[in-house]
Amino acid sequence: MIESGNLWAVVFGNPAAAERVREELRVLQDAHCLLVDDLLTVTRLADGSFKLDWEPCPVLGVTADFGLLGFLVGLVLGQPLAGAAVGALAGGAIAAAGARVGIGDEFVREVEALMTPGASALFVMDEWGDREAVLYHLRGLGGKVLKTNVDPGWAKEVQAALATPSAAAN
Repeated sequence: MIESGNLWAVVFGNPAAAERVREELRVLQDAHCLLVDDLLTVTRLADGSFKLDWEPCPVLGVTADFGLLGFLVGLVLGQPLAGAAVGALAGGAIAAAGARVGIGDEFVREVEALMTPGASALFVMDEWGDREAVLYHLRGLGGKVLKTNVDPGWAKEVQAALATPSAAAN
């Protein structure tokens, strides 16, 4: 897989912390404040092996959305099943054509080499995000930005947000 977009590898002391941040990224994505192309959590187990948890590709969601749209258009035209089929095909083609290739294996391997047993790394590839919303949602969640390809100033802002206690914790 070839890397594209903004790549992040943030390491946490345990899998629960990585999952908390993963949930916040889902909230940001659902609120249309962040466009995530690929998401992967890697945990280094006590025996030195790795457990991977990859977020499914959004292609099926786009296909279903277009299928529903096609069904509704088909209802208006008197051919709901044909409309749904055409919509699903169009959605699948659009999703496949627009799909990013994902986080590169080399990027993951470089970070894995730095991980200690029990640690988890959250790998994120995003296209864009509302900076203020991202910083707000990441505030106080911990973790260390271990590797990224973004502007160093943006990486420092994200690291500071992760390390800054949230207002809710006070």
